[in-house]
Amino acid sequence: MPLHLVHSGDGLGKLRSRLERAGGRVVEPGADPAATLSAAGLSPDETFWVLPDPSVLPSARASRIRACAIEPDPGRNEAWEGCDEIWRSEEEAVRWLERQLQLETCAWPVATVGGLVFRDDGKALFVRTAKWSGTWGVPGGKIDYGESSEDAFRREIREETGLEVSDVRLVLVHDAIEEPEFHRPRHFVLLNYSARARTETVRLNHESLEWGWFGLEEAAGLSLNRPTRALVETLRSRDLESGEQGPRGAPGGAFGLPGRFPRANGGEAG
Repeated sequence: MPLHLVHSGDGLGKLRSRLERAGGRVVEPGADPAATLSAAGLSPDETFWVLPDPSVLPSARASRIRACAIEPDPGRNEAWEGCDEIWRSEEEAVRWLERQLQLETCAWPVATVGGLVFRDDGKALFVRTAKWSGTWGVPGGKIDYGESSEDAFRREIREETGLEVSDVRLVLVHDAIEEPEFHRPRHFVLLNYSARARTETVRLNHESLEWGWFGLEEAAGLSLNRPTRALVETLRSRDLESGEQGPRGAPGGAFGLPGRFPRANGGEAG
């Protein structure tokens, strides 16, 4: 599935050229970007918008389009902080596009990270996404080349929810092979973590439709995607086996408490 660019006016010749060689299209956002994409037969999940200035960011957010910017000095304007991608040059944008195109056409397993982030009251953050057919899941994404899996988890949580986390622990590793709930055939190797939220203000990126804090028992009644249900059931069953609970029913290990955090192999951290 090719990627498509939302962009107004001229410019970005190198980016446009590489995109069009891969079968992508360039479309004008128009007054109603969501309606423009719909009329063109495009999905927000397969588009990215290089914004002319930060004032357009709310429109990109409302349309669920990946918001991007080319800014040589990102720290100069705090309004760019809500962008999904910020590049210092068009050349950097082209390199990003090359990586995305490679992932779109790959036929090998993709290593990803995700997991449950818990508040002190024992409730964990769940998100609902269009990519997973509107089911509830956990924030996460792909591991970048040269990045450790734990660093990738922290980065993905920050990018997708705006949260900072601590007490990061591995819970479960499993495969998701062409899951019917996912919007395209993929083979993911999922590294699922548990962590404590250091902050509580949630700021979703373009991928998520909705979010909520739920206890594990409550979450079991949600329409969870299969990998997330496996993660929730793993934590619930290990919590029952240990006979120990964290605050208000949270699994003790979710906060990295010594001696009772479940590891992926079924053992416990000492």
